Amino acid sequence: MDLPMNRVGAVAALSLLVLALVGASGVPLHTPGTPGLSPGGPVRDMATSGLNFDYLVTIIMENHNLCEIYTHCGGTGVYMTALADAYSISLQDSYCNVNPSLPNYLCLSGGTDFGCAGYDGDPNSNNCTNSAWNSENIIDRIVGGGLTWKAYMEGMPSNCYGSDSGNYAVRHNPFVYYSDIANNATRCNQVVPAGAAGSALVSDLASTSTASNYMW
Repeated sequence: MDLPMNRVGAVAALSLLVLALVGASGVPLHTPGTPGLSPGGPVRDMATSGLNFDYLVTIIMENHNLCEIYTHCGGTGVYMTALADAYSISLQDSYCNVNPSLPNYLCLSGGTDFGCAGYDGDPNSNNCTNSAWNSENIIDRIVGGGLTWKAYMEGMPSNCYGSDSGNYAVRHNPFVYYSDIANNATRCNQVVPAGAAGSALVSDLASTSTASNYMW
């Protein structure tokens, strides 16, 4: 969970991190490792030691594996592939190796599934979600490092909403599974509805004055 995200003035880059989750639809997991790439893929280069991105955006492709999106290993996501090739992509992937959705989201935000394999319930609703409720999470590390953050949720009716509503599935919003976010008004104000076609995120990305260091 250590995040090398200290601000570096010389680096003004936006890192697009595409994370593929396996959710309730039963899409099979593939073996962790580096996928085979077709010709024409990204140029491989070593990261420069000591330099970090100022901004990190996490985009969740629900119910899709990497190679269902990235065209160089069989996917169909042409636009996302173009972004990855133009900027960066990490091809050494790792998995929580659990279904359905919730434990994967907890792994991404808390470094573990908290024993929630096979469970997709509401926040603080059983033993495993109670464990997550009282645990450290990625936002604690980000805030502790003096960095800013914001999470944008599709279909969520209001900030930090803690139950299903319409097309909004709370299991896809890991931030409300931690009490130090859900019960903290300041932090809850950072878990916002994404708006139509992600308009809130797109608007905030338009300027460094509104873009957070970590965006979900």
